[in-house]
Amino acid sequence: MRRKWIAFAGCLLVMVTLANAQTSTATSSAADEMEALKQKIKEQDRRIEQLEAIKGQDQDTYRQIQREEILKILKEMKIEGDKHSDLRVFWKEGVRMETGDGEFKLHLGTRIQTDWAWFKTNDFKEKKPLGNKDIPDGAELRRLFLTLDGQIYKDLEFKTEIDFAGGTAKPQDIYVRMKNIPIAGNLTVGHFNEPYGMEQLTSNANTTFMERSLADAFAPGKNMGFMLNNAFLQDESKTHRLTAAGGFYRDTDDFAYGTGDGRYAGTFRLTGLPYYANKGNQLWHVGSAFSTRSSDPVRFRHRPEAHLAPYLVDTRNMNTDNTNLWNAETAVVFGPFHAEGEFDYANVNRHDDDTVAFNGWTGSAGYFLTGETRPYSTASGTWGRVVPKKNFRENGGLGAWEIASRYSAIDLNDQNVEGGRMEDVTVGLNWYLNPNVKVMWNYIHSTQNTWDTSEDTFMMRFQVDF
Repeated sequence: MRRKWIAFAGCLLVMVTLANAQTSTATSSAADEMEALKQKIKEQDRRIEQLEAIKGQDQDTYRQIQREEILKILKEMKIEGDKHSDLRVFWKEGVRMETGDGEFKLHLGTRIQTDWAWFKTNDFKEKKPLGNKDIPDGAELRRLFLTLDGQIYKDLEFKTEIDFAGGTAKPQDIYVRMKNIPIAGNLTVGHFNEPYGMEQLTSNANTTFMERSLADAFAPGKNMGFMLNNAFLQDESKTHRLTAAGGFYRDTDDFAYGTGDGRYAGTFRLTGLPYYANKGNQLWHVGSAFSTRSSDPVRFRHRPEAHLAPYLVDTRNMNTDNTNLWNAETAVVFGPFHAEGEFDYANVNRHDDDTVAFNGWTGSAGYFLTGETRPYSTASGTWGRVVPKKNFRENGGLGAWEIASRYSAIDLNDQNVEGGRMEDVTVGLNWYLNPNVKVMWNYIHSTQNTWDTSEDTFMMRFQVDF
């Protein structure tokens, strides 16, 4: 009977080990798992033999030894079970769940951006694009994201992010990513941003200004596709100094849907860090991107850096054979100071007509009055989330305060295309109460040479993101 109890406990350990062997196949080979199992069985046999050898001893001593052996087996079973199945729920700039072995991770998040805008229109003449009307003031729910992302085993990631602002459900990032592929790095499949431009690739939750610059009119944005990306050239501090990304895409609408022949694109980006010191407190970033596209028709347009304003420069639809886009980018960080610049160029080969070219550029700078440094991701060559040194009302903390300014311009005139020219000057003040809450104030002075007009815009945003 006693031998049966020992054997039963040993069988339980074997079953737990077999179950754990199934869940760890992603990180260990079947041969290693089998060898570990054999060793555990041998250990149980050894214990049983020891008990049999002392069977003739005092019964109380024998029962005590038996009890200790069973408790030891059960303890090992618990350790093995916790290693694979323990689930932690915690807060780290968002709600997160993770198993004890780190194989499975889950993040639940949201992003809420509420915007207000007030406009003053100046000097409109005969060609006023709004039919001799001023731009009306307004308010909107700019973004309402619900996000679910995580990790399945250690080499597979996924993300589902839907925007419910405006009364419709629009997919944002919807993808599956396989990581740690030799040389290639990561393979991403789904709906996501093409690798083009630092400003476009930085999350709208982490931008210095409420809206991206005029030069962003040329960025392809999110489309369905496949992308390979990786980071290279680790220095002595294990910092990657080079990133490369490239992918093949199909143009889709706001709902990740597209049909018909053609409308394909190849997009590539390369970034480097000629200078990087003090864990990112000082750095110089450079990069370039290229995209060749067969989309037909093609159209470029932009608002005066205010989403509640109408489009004031617009090429209208152009019938094309193909379009080539180029981007050059640079950025610097020196303690609380940061700056960024981009130049974009579009070359459009039209059907039965001359080739036309358009361009846009931007330069911006910011300074943290409270001493923070703007975070930078060496893995992707983009800006990250600002974390205040002291959260608002935390031991007398004020949060993080940032001042910033930007100049941007776009030229959509060439040959018989008169899309217009526009220039914007923006100043901003940002208050980061904590890593998840931000208040933004922007003033924009915009001029359109084509219409001989200008606007003054004041905007405000309240943002919660986790």
